Amino acid sequence: MKTQKRNDKNKNRVSKKHPHLCMGMLVLTAMLAVVIAVQMVPGGSEDTSAATTPDYTIYLDSPGSTSGVTWDGTNTLRFDSGSNTLVYKITQNNSAQQSMNIIFQNNVATTVIISGINIAGNIELQGDATVIMLLADSNTIAGSILVPTGTTIIIDSASNPGKNSGSLKVTSSTSGFDAGIGGIGSATGNGETSGDITINGGTVTALGGKYAAGIGGGASGGNGKGGDGGTITINGGTLEAIGGGYVEGENAAGYAAGIGGGGSYNGAGGAGGNITINGGTVTARGTSWGTGIGGGASDGNGNGGNGGNITITGGNVTALGGGGAGIGGGWSVSKNGGNGGTITITGGTVYAAGATYSAGIGGSGSMLGAGGAGGTIIITGGAVTAVGGDLTNKKLAANGDLTYLATYGGAGGIGGGYGSFGYGKGAGAILTIDIGADVKAYSMANWSGGSKAPAIHAESISGTGYLVNASFDSVLSKTSAVRMDVYANGDVDPTKTLSLPSRYRDFAYTADSQRIDYVYAYLTSTDTTSTDAYCVIINGGANDGSKMINTVNDKTVTPVKLTPAFSYSITLDPMPVNGKIEWSTNNVDWRSFPGNGRSFMEHVSVLYLRAVEDAGYTFCCWKGDVETKNINPYVFSKRENITISAVFALGGGTGGVIDEDHLKEHEYYITATADAGSSISPEGTAVVKHGKNITFTFTAKPGYRITAVYVDGVAISSEDLASGEYTFFNVICNNTINVVSGKANNSDNGNVTGGGNNDGNGGNGEWAVLNLVCAILAVFTGIIAVIAGRDRFRKDDEEKRSKTALILRVLTLIIGIISVIIFFLTEDWNLPITPTDGWTLIMFILFLVTLILTMVSFRLDMGAKGKDEA
Repeated sequence: MKTQKRNDKNKNRVSKKHPHLCMGMLVLTAMLAVVIAVQMVPGGSEDTSAATTPDYTIYLDSPGSTSGVTWDGTNTLRFDSGSNTLVYKITQNNSAQQSMNIIFQNNVATTVIISGINIAGNIELQGDATVIMLLADSNTIAGSILVPTGTTIIIDSASNPGKNSGSLKVTSSTSGFDAGIGGIGSATGNGETSGDITINGGTVTALGGKYAAGIGGGASGGNGKGGDGGTITINGGTLEAIGGGYVEGENAAGYAAGIGGGGSYNGAGGAGGNITINGGTVTARGTSWGTGIGGGASDGNGNGGNGGNITITGGNVTALGGGGAGIGGGWSVSKNGGNGGTITITGGTVYAAGATYSAGIGGSGSMLGAGGAGGTIIITGGAVTAVGGDLTNKKLAANGDLTYLATYGGAGGIGGGYGSFGYGKGAGAILTIDIGADVKAYSMANWSGGSKAPAIHAESISGTGYLVNASFDSVLSKTSAVRMDVYANGDVDPTKTLSLPSRYRDFAYTADSQRIDYVYAYLTSTDTTSTDAYCVIINGGANDGSKMINTVNDKTVTPVKLTPAFSYSITLDPMPVNGKIEWSTNNVDWRSFPGNGRSFMEHVSVLYLRAVEDAGYTFCCWKGDVETKNINPYVFSKRENITISAVFALGGGTGGVIDEDHLKEHEYYITATADAGSSISPEGTAVVKHGKNITFTFTAKPGYRITAVYVDGVAISSEDLASGEYTFFNVICNNTINVVSGKANNSDNGNVTGGGNNDGNGGNGEWAVLNLVCAILAVFTGIIAVIAGRDRFRKDDEEKRSKTALILRVLTLIIGIISVIIFFLTEDWNLPITPTDGWTLIMFILFLVTLILTMVSFRLDMGAKGKDEA
């Protein structure tokens, strides 16, 4: 009997605790769901933490020894092989400059994050050390990063690899001969060749010491040779490299490359080494007599350094020589200028300017010796501008201001350097220019106004790109720049628009024509009040298949004043399908239109247009600004702008033209396609009679939006796109229509494309994480309600259960299951995440209902229990 009472008491105790237990479980469930939701929602801003988590942090204003690192107690940190595979963060508590040297000893292979350091001293790699240096915040080194032969350094952004986040400024001592980043210099002996330097990201500024490169070889302060540039690779980030001991407010010693070889006081300049630029924004400047990218210079009894192997595949590159070449060899005072080396450009945007008898790309000049040879120059892609003997190039004066160089022109944009005072010129370049490259080159007269170097000076020419050179009479030596529109073949295409720099008289450019007989260049002053226009006519001579016209600038032409210069244009719109249009001035020599048309100058009195059908098709008629629709060829004699196209159809006809009766019964095919995120109706191939109309409607699928619709390869207007339909009127040829979609997002408002911009289920192209939270809470509440009340579901003579509570618990579970089903029907997990959408309120109400029903069922059970006990 006592045992039975004890069990009843325990039952009552457990029953009374059930509501608290269940509420605790509900709270725990809610907390877990919220945590899951928060983890799934993407952050609102970019993560700026380091890409690599440091194992140890070293504070330079209170350093100490740690694993792999030894502090000497004064001003030197040494990394040994115990640091291998570890990551260190080097920082300091305040911004005050610290007297500090950091040394990475032989056999070290480690990663350091430098974050906000400001030191006076060097960072030095020794032996075969390899260091990955990640940049966070702003860092300043009043010293050098010494990377001698055999060592390797890789510099990148810590928070955003490959980009320009995080900065580093390295300023080598002007009293020393070390590179900013690279080889160690010597006061009397040879400068040291740099090790392997790779820059993948970050914002990096490197200033070399006296005669030393910004990035590359160390210098010789005596009779030794300047150090070679070593292996330098730039893949991204923003980089500025200045050679030759430049410090703001001081006059630079010069004679070194911004990137490449170190210079020498009385010996030979160092070679550029192996320099590769694959991306990023790169500015390289040689101060007084230095080279932008390439060989170091000699201030005394030595030759300028060879440019080395320089390869540019991408990026935005500016290379300015302070006396030497923009890209190529180094300058020499007493001996010969440096050769250009092997320079390969396959992509990117490149501006290279030399100065003082030095080429923009190629060989450098000399004061008392011959100029350097142009070397081997290969340009297969990219946009390249090369300026020789640039009077607009600037140097830094003693007060730190930019001033014009007190130097002379006289060298070509591409080619060899020149010697002053009658000394010989260097050999021209072994030049390859392909048609995929956009090349512009300029040169000017030397200081005495005498001989001019050709804009492009080449010993031999190969490749597919045709070059045109010109030389202007002094009448065009204007102090302001002029705009020049160049027309190839004398009667057609404005292939180039060039801005001729001030005081330049020679130019060259690549042309995409297979045949260039004449070039017409209209020049007008940039002064809009001027009405003067000049025409330069260059006779290219016989078309013998050579790749360059006027290779060595053997003709000087006199501009002819025109009043006014006039042209008109033929535009192909739309571009013909299943055939093409050709043109001729004599109804014999037919040529294709490049692109979507071309301009014709006034001397073209008659133009013939011919429609040429593809195999299996026949010309139907002309469309556009023509009076007669079915004459082929068409004779065009009006001097006005026109738009024209040709229509081709399957099948026959007579005389190459389909007659009108045949056209009325002719059928055309319109092919309609849509990508995975959209649909179009009708889809597939629609057959349309000649002259009839047909309308297509397009719609986005759930979670997508229509981004573009292309008709015959041309995007339709925004108005047609918004309407969700497109109509082909008066169909007279085969056509195509293609629908392209993209993922929808919250910025897409309304049915821009016939209902395709939302997710189709009340959302905005994203799924709502709070809907998931509500669904989880609702179903867990139902499960907990059923589990918590299971002991009340048993038949018991001593306890009366509440049937209403049982029904409520079951109903709670059903509503929870329904909320989960609704979530999966209305949300697409493949879409981006958003906190809420149009279903969030409903989902919250469902959860709230389950919570209320659970609490009511607990209350009913408590009431039933109370009656039973009474």
